[in-house]
Amino acid sequence: FMFNQTDHYTLIPPAWSLGAEMQFYLLMPLLLLLRLRAAALLGSFAVYALAAWGTIHTEWFGYRLLPGVLFMFLLGSWLYECHRARGARRCVAAGIAWLVLGGVLSVVGAHGRLNAPYNVETLAGLLIGLPLLHFLGRMSRRGWDEFLGDLSYGVFLCHFLILWLAGEANVHGARLVPYLLATLALSFLSQRLVERSILRLRHKLRKKSA
Repeated sequence: FMFNQTDHYTLIPPAWSLGAEMQFYLLMPLLLLLRLRAAALLGSFAVYALAAWGTIHTEWFGYRLLPGVLFMFLLGSWLYECHRARGARRCVAAGIAWLVLGGVLSVVGAHGRLNAPYNVETLAGLLIGLPLLHFLGRMSRRGWDEFLGDLSYGVFLCHFLILWLAGEANVHGARLVPYLLATLALSFLSQRLVERSILRLRHKLRKKSA
């Protein structure tokens, strides 16, 4: 969108993040087969650090495009292995990465560069998110976990539609509650009518494959 201005007319402005995810899913098997995961993580983090410092475009390479955010996906894959009791070294590596991110935050903040687009958001998200994922990931799932998880993607897809229908200027104060309720209701409907059928089909195909 930074080249063709699709953000001016797209129905789902956050859809760029789905593009980043799809690229990751395509790239990850190659990284595993070629044993390049650690190298890719370090390379991606270097791109992110350059973006956070302002050497390259901060928003593009520190928030949106895959070269600068790939390491975030890869840290997640390391946490997965850590939780599967197959990668004690991954747990240590993820802990070291968390400390390095804290160091980056300190250096970037000390040099007054936290006001660059999304520096605070990405660094704070990583520093808070990594420990949360680690500790919450070890807890057993409950029904309300599943229910909220089912709603989350629908909220992602629907909230801008409700925002535009309501009028952006009208969604504040007391009107924020009906906006949130309408978004959750539409998310619930989309999950029940669309996603659940696709999930059933996916599980059926997985069983056949197994």
